[in-house]
Amino acid sequence: MDLGLAMDIIKESQRIGADEAEVYIRHSKGFDVEVKHRQVDSITKHNYSGFGVRLIKDKRMGFAFSNRSDNFRDIIERAFQSLQYNEQDEYLSFASPDTTKQPPNTVIFDEAVINISEGDAIKNIMEIEDAAYENSLVKKTRKASGSFGSSEVIIVNSKGLECNYKSTHVSASILLVAEKDGDSHTGWDYQSFRILKNMDYKKIGMTAAQRATLMLGAKRISSFKGMVLLKTPMVTEFLGLLVSSFSAESVQKNRSMLKDKLGQKVMSQSIDIIDTALLDGLIGSKPYDAEGIPTQENILIKNGVLQGYLHNVYTANKDNTISTGNAVRGGFTSTPSVGINNLILKPAQQTDTVKFDEMLQKIDKGVYINQILGMHTANPISGDFSIGISGVCIENGEFSHPFKEATLSGNVLDFFKRIVAIGDDLNFYGNIGSPSLLIDSLDICA
Repeated sequence: MDLGLAMDIIKESQRIGADEAEVYIRHSKGFDVEVKHRQVDSITKHNYSGFGVRLIKDKRMGFAFSNRSDNFRDIIERAFQSLQYNEQDEYLSFASPDTTKQPPNTVIFDEAVINISEGDAIKNIMEIEDAAYENSLVKKTRKASGSFGSSEVIIVNSKGLECNYKSTHVSASILLVAEKDGDSHTGWDYQSFRILKNMDYKKIGMTAAQRATLMLGAKRISSFKGMVLLKTPMVTEFLGLLVSSFSAESVQKNRSMLKDKLGQKVMSQSIDIIDTALLDGLIGSKPYDAEGIPTQENILIKNGVLQGYLHNVYTANKDNTISTGNAVRGGFTSTPSVGINNLILKPAQQTDTVKFDEMLQKIDKGVYINQILGMHTANPISGDFSIGISGVCIENGEFSHPFKEATLSGNVLDFFKRIVAIGDDLNFYGNIGSPSLLIDSLDICA
């Protein structure tokens, strides 16, 4: 499957009556490794290709896909047949090539990823386990795993748009168990990048071990109102709740807590939030979105004020604006929606950061959150949440004792309004990044 196939599909689609046609081709290959107790549990290889065809005729959309190139005429016919089940929509169209805007020259491909041997990959994942077992309280791992692969995307449409790019990806994670005096707790950690050298396998194991051992001996606590301290993985849970609300698609469907709030202060004035695909090596970075629009940096929150929403071609047409380069797909089997590339929370002024220990010393009474349960139950439209938390109590600027089975309730926008300190430790989990945050006056319930 290549550019020639895409052009043949476009020509055939137009020949039999399509007003507009688009082809999305994706090739992916690589392998996954699972290790348990320094033994290889499994190695799974994958190599697959496929294409999706979208057609527009009389302002109706049709779609079909296949992983075989020899039957592309049948797929075109299936796409035409699906037209009859969809309503007319005046905002339907495909991306037009923009000769004034060049795609970013972002580093997203690493030869080291595609050349890594299975033996070296296994050693990397075993390094995670070895680092975890340096902590004597870690007694077993449930799974340590890694994924190494590459992909190529080709997008062509009848408006003359042609684009393609290659990328690599590598990820690793561990889930383990620590035990002491009959008490046991799990710990985890995860990293994902496009560049192999960005991975820190030892840190993954050490961090997971720290999370597990931190909770040994945890007890229930009494309810109180106090400060909450969070490192990156916990902050990204709250940022994840905001993702859909930044989508113009959600706004247009009245499913966004940020609807009708453009130009309003919705968070602390000390933070900015951006979406970008321009940073080297990050898993969400790429030169084009899933419709072939060159990607860019989008400022969503500036000094706490909402600046804009994320668009694909369809939502941009509805709002009489242009795409922000945020069309995303789950693969060749799906049509584009609106999503993030890399969502990043950062201080509005770079000097407004403090060390983690300095944030800790600001707390007279509060908690450090080590685990969140039930964020999926939060309401993405209102932003209201009531989640389970565990972690460590903080008293007079010092860690006191671990706690479990507490509840944190509130509203996510109010949560980000209560920021009183921002760390200097920006980190990424997947395609969401943030430094540590200190939040004031939250209700912690037993």
